[in-house]
Order: sequence, then C-alpha cells, then structure tokens
Amino acid sequence: MDFRFTEEEEAFRKEVRDFLQGMLPPDWLGVDQDMCHQNEVKEIYQLGTEVRRKLAARGWLGISWPKEYGGQGAPIMKHIILEEELYYQGVPGYDQPTFGVSGPLILEFGTEEQKRRFVPPITRDLAERHNVPTHTIRAWIRQGLVRSRKVGQRWIIVE
Repeated sequence: MDFRFTEEEEAFRKEVRDFLQGMLPPDWLGVDQDMCHQNEVKEIYQLGTEVRRKLAARGWLGISWPKEYGGQGAPIMKHIILEEELYYQGVPGYDQPTFGVSGPLILEFGTEEQKRRFVPPITRDLAERHNVPTHTIRAWIRQGLVRSRKVGQRWIIVE
C-alpha cells in the first residue's frame, strides 16, 4: 500500500499554499484555531471573512460535497488537504463546526428539502454560523422554541 499523496493531490496542496501565501500578511504567525475570542480582534475577524469569501469563490467550501448541493464532488483527500493547510497556517475564518460537522450532518441525515435549503448557502459563505451546544438545543426543545420528532432511533430538529 502506498501512503504517499498523488501528483494531483500534491498539485492541489501547492495551489492551496500559493493561495494562502497571497492572502495572508507576510508576517503572519497564525491564529490558534481553538481561540474562542479570535472574532473579537477586528483585524483577524476581517481577514477571516475575506479568506472565507475567497475560499467560497474558488469552490473550496464544501469541496468534497455533492455538486447538486453546491460542492465540487471532489475526492475527500482534497477536503483533507485543504483543512490541513488552513490549520497549519493558522488561518482564521474556516469554521470547522459548519464545514466539518453541520454540513456533513445535513448531507447525511437531512431531508432533500433541508439539503437543498441549507447546504448551498454554506458553500457560498452565505449561511449564518451558530455554534449551538447540545444542552442549549435541548433547552430550546423543552421551551418549545424548536420542535423535534423521532424518526426510527434518531431525533430530528424540525422547523
């Protein structure tokens, strides 16, 4: 088994690196992706917004997602390489909960209507991003702010 990247994958990695080199300030040291307060720093927030906008313009947000929902249908390795380079450079603005969790969950478990409604805006950077903890969602359900229904062994949040 050969674990090396293919020539195409290495070419994509170079494309991502070149893109980031052109986007980031020359003295860029990176942002810790786990810093919850990074959006409080105006310059970092603005850079993150610009990076996300340009990633969307290139079709790199949801790059491995199906074309019918706004993705490119690219191999998962392109998604992995993109994330690896973004994290390595400490690039702000790439929202892992949206691109790594919410989008894939909607694609896997959402209805066709939910996929068509919620996924394409994510790939175009038009979706609002809200990191909502599970305990908050449970409270919303108890208070009647959102509804849920059981489908088989799963609970689905419905509008």
